[in-house]
Amino acid sequence: MDRQNSITINNNTAKLLWTGGWDSTFRLLQLLLEDKKPVQPIYIISRFRKSSDHELKVMENIRELLTERGVQNLLRPTAYFYGHEIKIDNDILKAWEKINTKRHLGDQYLWLASFCKHYRLEKLELSIQARDIKDGISETLAYNLQESRITPDYKAVFKYFSLPILNLTKREMREIAQEKDWMDIMELTWFCHHPIYHPTKGRVACGICNPCRIAVSEGFGHKIPLVLRHSGKYLKKIYNSSLMSHFK
Repeated sequence: MDRQNSITINNNTAKLLWTGGWDSTFRLLQLLLEDKKPVQPIYIISRFRKSSDHELKVMENIRELLTERGVQNLLRPTAYFYGHEIKIDNDILKAWEKINTKRHLGDQYLWLASFCKHYRLEKLELSIQARDIKDGISETLAYNLQESRITPDYKAVFKYFSLPILNLTKREMREIAQEKDWMDIMELTWFCHHPIYHPTKGRVACGICNPCRIAVSEGFGHKIPLVLRHSGKYLKKIYNSSLMSHFK
C-alpha cells in the first residue's frame, strides 16, 4: 500500500471516495465501464474502523476482475490518507454541529469535508444513495441533500462533494448491474463495519451495525449469516440499551 500525501488530478479524471462497498463500487463501474473515464480512488484509513483490512482486500480483488475487463489503465492506484491526521475545520465543525441539533449526521462527513478543504479538492464523488423506504424518508440523508431542500448548514459540509447516485436506491443499482453484467464484481463488495470471525467462513458480517441492518431492510442481507441476519436487530437493541452503557 503506497501512501500519497497530495493529489494532483487533471480535469478529466474523476475523484472517487472508494471503500469497496456496494455504492462506491457501483459508481466506480459506471465511470470505468460506461463512461470510459479515468478514476483516482481515495481511501481514508481509520484506526477505529475494524473493517479496514477487509475493505482493502476487497478492493484488491475488484481490481483483479477489472483487469479482466480491460480497464486497468483507467483505474489509478488508490491514494491513501490517515483519518487521524485530518485537522477539523472550524467553519465546517460549526455547520455540522448545527445539523446534529436536529438530526444525526455521522462524523465521517465532518472529517471528509475538512479533508477536501485542506487539499483543495472539489467534486470528490461521494456515493450517498437514496433509501428504499417509505416511513421516515424525510430523515434520510439523501432526502435532505436534494437541491430543493438543502439548507446552508448542509451546503457548508457537502459543497466539496459530487453526489452522482443520490437518486438511486440499492435495488435500482442491482437492476442496472444485472443488466450490465456487473454482478460478479458487485458480489465482492463489503458493507459491515464490525466483521466477526466465523469458524468455517472466516470473517463475516456482524448483522448488528447500521450498514448491516440497512442491508437487511433493503433486501441485501444474504451476505450475513442467517442467525445474525435475524437476531442482529435484537442484539443491536441490547447493545444500545442503558444496560450496556457501563461496558462501552
